[in-house]
Amino acid sequence: MKRNKPPLIALFSLCFVALMNLSNAQTINGLDLPKNLESTAIGMVLFDAEPVECPEPQEEEASIVCFGPPNQDLITTKRLVDERMNPLFPDWPRDWDMAEVGYVTTIFTQHDWYFIFVSEEALAITTPTINEADAGTDAVEGTTNPEATEPGTSSESNGGSASAEEVPSEDEVLRSCILEHVDLEAQLVPQSWGSGFDVELTIENRLSWAIAAIQVEFEIRSPDRSVPWSDGSPSQQIAGGIEPSETRSVTTSALLPDIALDEELVVEARLLDVADADMNLFVADQLVMGWGMEPSTRPCPPSP
Repeated sequence: MKRNKPPLIALFSLCFVALMNLSNAQTINGLDLPKNLESTAIGMVLFDAEPVECPEPQEEEASIVCFGPPNQDLITTKRLVDERMNPLFPDWPRDWDMAEVGYVTTIFTQHDWYFIFVSEEALAITTPTINEADAGTDAVEGTTNPEATEPGTSSESNGGSASAEEVPSEDEVLRSCILEHVDLEAQLVPQSWGSGFDVELTIENRLSWAIAAIQVEFEIRSPDRSVPWSDGSPSQQIAGGIEPSETRSVTTSALLPDIALDEELVVEARLLDVADADMNLFVADQLVMGWGMEPSTRPCPPSP
């Protein structure tokens, strides 16, 4: 679902207010902007905060503006930045990388390009700086521009091994939060209307907010067979929801053929996603018609 872009005058007004509030903004003369003026204005809009001193002293040539630590958890903060970013930068692909201390993305303007950082220590925006003595080094310290690297000179080709660990995607991070705070158990129970079975799903909610619906996938098989008798990926609303610290059970059809009813059966289920009270999914990588079209902004609780 594509969001409607706000009127252009609204975007100009938003940036104008941010620029007028800057203590170091004297004049704007065409493209001759004072140092950090554009990045500071963008940061004030995206982070909804005033600039502050960065946690650690920066090099004199560094062009970085900090906005203090976030008031929410990183996932919620990143989503709020997403919502403010989209109308200002319609072509931004909503692509974040996960760094060691948080999230980083890149935006482009008519005058420059910037890294946007969301971390526990600070929210920040910076202009990448390139060391002229080593044009093959990227702005992020410790990484090398693959386009500037000679073929056959990588660490792996020289007998070394790659030291960087594989970084999980945003969906994987969100789903790991769900799996950590929502317990799911599945069992086969007799149908109330026939001779077959239903799949009973028992959900314990250890989130700080109510669950209104779930997305799961299940598989029913016999231990001695390599192909399952039945599988499914139901998206199911839960009447009354599941409040924090509450455990409830719901059932879904197993859809087993008659030949399987006399077999020894085992069911396995996996939780994919949950929806909040507004029917917005938390991971939201597979939307459901009639449910919310935007990701949930509910926070992920800290690990127990």
